Amino acid sequence: VCRIECTSTQDCTRSIIYGANAASLTVVCAHNSVCSGVEIYCPERSDSECNVICSGYDACFSSIIYGDHHNRISVIATERFAFEYGLIYAYDALEVNVSCSALEACYEVNVYASQAAQVNMECDASAMTTNDYNYNSSSPWYLYYYGYENRSPCYALTVYASSVEQHAQLRCRGEYACFLTHFYAQNAQRVLVYGEDAAYAMEQTVVDVSNVGASFELNCMASQSGSHGCAEAHIYYPLLSIGDDHDDDDDDA
Repeated sequence: VCRIECTSTQDCTRSIIYGANAASLTVVCAHNSVCSGVEIYCPERSDSECNVICSGYDACFSSIIYGDHHNRISVIATERFAFEYGLIYAYDALEVNVSCSALEACYEVNVYASQAAQVNMECDASAMTTNDYNYNSSSPWYLYYYGYENRSPCYALTVYASSVEQHAQLRCRGEYACFLTHFYAQNAQRVLVYGEDAAYAMEQTVVDVSNVGASFELNCMASQSGSHGCAEAHIYYPLLSIGDDHDDDDDDA
């Protein structure tokens, strides 16, 4: 078991953390920018955990995580810009879990997990307040172009989960939680999407399940009057064939 603490006195900026020989790896980045530009290589042991905790301002800015079929990968970003511009390469990982719960915590993050067994993405803006929002202008133009971006934990997050074997899940909770998120799960076996607790939790979110395997479940849940959960989302469903056999029956009649 390997645990690395990156702190204000032990800065890991632009380091390479090589955990190949560990039974499990946990990297804790608990202060501002202490893991910026870090490259993390997950263990090469079967069914091993690879955990990255980003709990400082800009803690894991532009960091890169490399994992594969050995790993269960978890990234938790709980502070402003904590995992901004992060990359996760986990093409065939056993599991990829990403949780983003602060202003732009996962801004423009890219997750490559197209043949992972499970992918679980959580974007939670429900605890954010107006004090957290990153804008000072009340003009309609500014709010339209920048306001939603600057109050979302997962602005422009992109997840490539096209052929996930078990399930791919996207959970968007709170106002603009998944603004401009792209979730590509075209051929995944099972896909679950949740838009919760706000009128625009999935504003401009793109979900592609155009050739989903066993099932696709879309849950749009409102906790208050006027909330819709999935408003303004773009969902690409499978094409449905409308029974040619019924037409033949009509012709015979």
